[in-house]
Amino acid sequence: NRVHTHDMPQTTVPLPIIAFFGEEGLVSEGISFNYLMPSAQPGRSFDLTMEAFSAENPILFSDTAARGLGGLIRGKYFTELSDVDFLEVGASAAAGRNDGAPGIGKQATYMYGGDFMYKWRALQPKGIWSVLAQGEFFYMDREDAGVQVTRRNAWGAYGLVQIQPAQRWYVGGRYDLAQDLANKYRLDRKIGGYVSFYTTEFLRFRLGYE
Repeated sequence: NRVHTHDMPQTTVPLPIIAFFGEEGLVSEGISFNYLMPSAQPGRSFDLTMEAFSAENPILFSDTAARGLGGLIRGKYFTELSDVDFLEVGASAAAGRNDGAPGIGKQATYMYGGDFMYKWRALQPKGIWSVLAQGEFFYMDREDAGVQVTRRNAWGAYGLVQIQPAQRWYVGGRYDLAQDLANKYRLDRKIGGYVSFYTTEFLRFRLGYE
């Protein structure tokens, strides 16, 4: 949730994020530590983020009884490929407890993710042109309580491409996939496109269709 919805390049949140984290995303009280590792090579960096938070997300953790803690770790590598383009790749993992059941105890949820972003941006005679390619993959491993503890696995992913053909115009499309949490044989899909026009840095008009 580092980027507010209105600052995202699309008009809606990707399907797997809603399916696995809910409408509000992974929002909780906690503490965060970030370390930017020194690099001997200019244009390259690696930073590590570690967080501890209250595991209260209703889809992932549902730990309403004990208010247990959850943890998250993320690593991100950034490199400039040239003067006009760069690549960023990352990996994340999160874990937390679920609600228990009589005689079963507490269960756990594990969430794993990987992402990348490539961007080319150059000054052309008629202004700045750019191309953005971005994708993210999620895998959830959740223990559910019943007569005995069972495991529920699900995965999801999305990919998008955005082109800036003129100084103030952006055109893009996104494709989403998310496995149904209640039925592992069902795979939800969504495809959409959008057009954005920026009048200033703080005001934009955006039209999308899904």
